[in-house]
Amino acid sequence: MQCDSKTSYVSRVQVYTGRQPGTARETNQGQRVVQELCRNLAGSGRNVTCDNFFTSLSLIQELKKNKMTLLGPVQKSRAELPPELVTGRGRQLMSTLFAYHKDATIALYCPKKGKVFTLMSSLHSQGEVDATNPKKKPAMILEYNATKGGVDTADQMLRTYSTKRVTRRWPVAVFSNMLDISALDAYIVWILLNPEWNANRLHKRRLFLHELGKTLAGTQKETAPTDDQEPEMVVDEPPKKRGRCSLCPRADDKKTPIRCAKCGKGACKKHAKTLCIECFNQLETQQLRSSK
Repeated sequence: MQCDSKTSYVSRVQVYTGRQPGTARETNQGQRVVQELCRNLAGSGRNVTCDNFFTSLSLIQELKKNKMTLLGPVQKSRAELPPELVTGRGRQLMSTLFAYHKDATIALYCPKKGKVFTLMSSLHSQGEVDATNPKKKPAMILEYNATKGGVDTADQMLRTYSTKRVTRRWPVAVFSNMLDISALDAYIVWILLNPEWNANRLHKRRLFLHELGKTLAGTQKETAPTDDQEPEMVVDEPPKKRGRCSLCPRADDKKTPIRCAKCGKGACKKHAKTLCIECFNQLETQQLRSSK
């Protein structure tokens, strides 16, 4: 995305965490998401390409108020589509049927027998079919195929070099995904500003990520606490290895992570007593006095 010095565009993202307990089911969720994510593009005259979950006539009308257009496939169950239009019965292969609304144009393309691909657009004011295309696809579908690949290409590039690891904690997965997207965006901006950087190398992105990691590690090293300073982060001790209780019968094979502070032998909760540090010190002092 290019912008002039007077206009700045900020990337927006939303994390879907599901419906919260006790809340009502949200309606027109797709329309709300698109409007919120495109809020900073209002009045720019740009076109939004999305999939059938988001495309609707009401969204087209709302974007039109902000001088924006929409292009994307539409679900056949939408109320604005008459059932007789979306049926594939009796349709000729590779034929296109156009329907017009004051705010949008609808193309119904038949790629296979009995199937219809429905596309809605406010970018195109009239239906056109590319005569040079062997499958006789309309211009709306060709435009959609040319602009829909941004998300797919980004996902493919993110899978090539990723910080993701197998985890059941969704905040960690979200953070890893945000880290991958930020690194990819930084690489795109860097190549745009420095087109001659490693021009003859095949793995420029890997080199960029390597240099980025070294730079971030150097920044962390500079801000790390010195020997005179106490580190703020406290690292928990690893869990102690479980062993057999030395006071239980061997046949019971009672396992416990508790160890005696004096002899180091294992002791289960039944044969162990807990003392605070003050009581432990007092007991230790009394034992030393009695030994003298």
